[in-house]
Amino acid sequence: MAILEVSGVYKSFGGNLVLENVGMQAELGQVTSLIGPNGAGKSTLLNIISGFLKADSGAVRMNGREIAGYPPFKCFKAGIARTFQDSQVLPYMTGLDNVVVSSPGQRGEMEHNALFRPWVVAAEERERRAEAMAHLASLDIESKAASLSQALSYGQQKLLEFARMLNSRAQVFLLDEPMAGIHPDLIEGLSKMIRAAATEHGKAVILVEHNLKVVMDVSDYVVVVRGEVVVEGPPSEVEKDERLASAFLGFVSNAAT
Repeated sequence: MAILEVSGVYKSFGGNLVLENVGMQAELGQVTSLIGPNGAGKSTLLNIISGFLKADSGAVRMNGREIAGYPPFKCFKAGIARTFQDSQVLPYMTGLDNVVVSSPGQRGEMEHNALFRPWVVAAEERERRAEAMAHLASLDIESKAASLSQALSYGQQKLLEFARMLNSRAQVFLLDEPMAGIHPDLIEGLSKMIRAAATEHGKAVILVEHNLKVVMDVSDYVVVVRGEVVVEGPPSEVEKDERLASAFLGFVSNAAT
């Protein structure tokens, strides 16, 4: 059963129709890739799912509950976490603190706990920091825990964002071009992490990516979009479908990605 369902989504900008009756779904333990040429509406769809944009019409359901129109913080509380095309780390915080802040429901956020139960807050803080460090270690960047995130390489910042998502306890991961701008030597490792997020951590992963080799290697299901859904199915079938090539080679008039 799908944990996330998108149906009948329309979105236009200034009279330019970017998404037309788009639907897709994501299941726990699977990677669903969303591919298409620049201007196809892929990032626009992620922004709608995560609350950064409102659709003109259509439905977005998380665990059967309608969340279309929710602001980003409510989408996060509903269980959706995302990355962006550009790195979005907190530059003046350490790598460890970048991960710790993603942990939801911290007792220290409640004023009465901080004032009247400081020992409880301190104990939980130790637990949360240990958990965050474990995520950094799983991505081989625990050595950067005490470094300011702005001092990390671009690839390390991408890994830090991934650690933050794992720590967030979200059920759905939205990854917007995670391979963009990183060194080719890191692509294989990051691909394995994306796959592991689904198979080992049980997340529903929606991946937007231009590297078709990565898409075909890590995906369970592929949705090709060019304003509307052109073709969808298992990667082995989509790869052979002539509509895949026409979606990328055909003329695209949409301005948003």
